[in-house]
Amino acid sequence: MRVGCAIGHYALDFTGSLQAKKTSEAESVFFSSPPHSHYMEVSRLLLKFAVDDVPQADEIRTLIKDIWDLRIAKLRKSVDQFMSSESMVAKVNNLTLMEINYARDFLSEALSVRQKLRTNQNLNFTLGDSQLFDSRLNDSKFSSGSTLDDT
Repeated sequence: MRVGCAIGHYALDFTGSLQAKKTSEAESVFFSSPPHSHYMEVSRLLLKFAVDDVPQADEIRTLIKDIWDLRIAKLRKSVDQFMSSESMVAKVNNLTLMEINYARDFLSEALSVRQKLRTNQNLNFTLGDSQLFDSRLNDSKFSSGSTLDDT
């Protein structure tokens, strides 16, 4: 026996509100508030299991995907700008948990590579300074075996 549920049709224009959300996301430099804090999860479930109960399902699916693509492109650009800057802290508002989770892997990897490059740069700088110090030490009176009393 299969148990299911039916979704009642509401007098809401989902496509109109999603189109407005897509337009505001495209025009804004910053992240606008998402359609819902779990818009991707809810829309995937509804469009997978209750597609017959969702009016204009294909259009809604396309709009949700367009909003996702705009937001992920903006997220990638934000990460790129953050990595290009010298700052170690960034603040990003209006991201959903799924979007944060999506960015977690490549942001973690990018920060790891950045840290390794900074460590290597500092190591090379430190080695360069010590080699310079060693060469100056070799040119001084200390390398000839003289003592402080000899000067």
